[in-house]
Amino acid sequence: SVVTSEDFVWSEPDKVNFPPGPSTIDQLAVNPGTLNVASNGSFNCGFEVELTVYPDFNVNSINMSTVTCGNAHATDIKVNNAGKVIIKFDRQDLTGLQPGNSVPLTVHGSYTNGDNFSGTTNVKVINNN
Repeated sequence: SVVTSEDFVWSEPDKVNFPPGPSTIDQLAVNPGTLNVASNGSFNCGFEVELTVYPDFNVNSINMSTVTCGNAHATDIKVNNAGKVIIKFDRQDLTGLQPGNSVPLTVHGSYTNGDNFSGTTNVKVINNN
């Protein structure tokens, strides 16, 4: 049977405005710890989000199209069960990284409200074919 109502009006759902996370990423970690810029595949950048400070933080508050690391653009973003934000990048998209034992690597991006965030860590970079 079909139910109808003259009072029901379909409208677009409200846009959810998730609160942004931190502006400075602390404890940024890269996995694997050694990046081979000559190899294919992906690498992950992870960082902790203090969920008690940002109780309504949602990974959808990150504007994925703005997130870069060494000029590589993010290909995936998720939050694991421990509250760690994991951002995936394609290794072959890294540019400007010179091999070394302690090379600074910075993640930049914006939240959907326009606020920016960034974080830097040092990683070992190699260029082995």
